[in-house]
Amino acid sequence: MYAKAHILLNKPGWKHHKRMVDQEKRYIKMMKRACAAKASNGTHMKFGIEVPKNFKDALRIDTVNGNKVWEEAIKTKLLPLGDDLTFICGHGPMSTIGDERRSNPFLA
Repeated sequence: MYAKAHILLNKPGWKHHKRMVDQEKRYIKMMKRACAAKASNGTHMKFGIEVPKNFKDALRIDTVNGNKVWEEAIKTKLLPLGDDLTFICGHGPMSTIGDERRSNPFLA
């Protein structure tokens, strides 16, 4: 914590943070738990649009919305980029378009 590292906790304006800094381990654990919950639960929204976490989620969103916007975007924008394109999967380690094309049943 900045205030602790710069010995500010006994100075005016910083004193109310002293209790929180004294419980630093508890605070850090709480923040990590909140970040993990945010990452794993619920939908991800950007500019008011639900963003899919993976291809299966994209198909679910399309079904809910009654269209094929995400499916068409993946097929017309991502897949033509080539089998050598490397990316970080939503379901595991890094992969390539070619690997996903061969192993992901949702892209078959």
